[in-house]
Amino acid sequence: MGKAYYYTSATLPMLFYDNALPVKREDFLEICSRTLKESDFQAVEACTITVDEEAELSGFAGRYRAWEIALRNALVKVRAKEQGLDEREFQRDGGDGFGVDDIASSAIKIDSPLEAEHFLNKARWSYVDEMVSGHIMDLEFLQGYYLQLQIMERKESFQEEQGFQNYRKLYEEILSVRNESADNEVTE
Repeated sequence: MGKAYYYTSATLPMLFYDNALPVKREDFLEICSRTLKESDFQAVEACTITVDEEAELSGFAGRYRAWEIALRNALVKVRAKEQGLDEREFQRDGGDGFGVDDIASSAIKIDSPLEAEHFLNKARWSYVDEMVSGHIMDLEFLQGYYLQLQIMERKESFQEEQGFQNYRKLYEEILSVRNESADNEVTE
């Protein structure tokens, strides 16, 4: 266990996936910037649930990133198989994660896209819980806290009504293009 950050950790509200976001990411980072040594603050900031960056990460952030890439690769594998596509075309390097194939297989069976996203977020949450197990008020605890804040923000960004409206709009566009195509074939 590394350096303990008792004060910082003790001031943070507990996080529960099903509750509302108790603290904003920016506020958490502000607290950390004032109380952590610079290298530890950078280690917290490096933790992200997205994998857009190509930078190589080590330690806690690197382990989470490798798991997230493995989860996304497992999802690609299942989706590509359903579509008859070559999964290797869409895979990313660097993934490593136990249990991600089962998570992906279960998520893909959920009919509701919103419920599938919640299922995946809960799997992420559980993995972070595993990573911070045994870490109390230390750097790894704060890194896990930051990841879970991001998961909660992602969950709160889902707006069911707006998502359904977007789905209906896209579905209607697809139908109109299909109908126009069929009409053009008939007139030709």
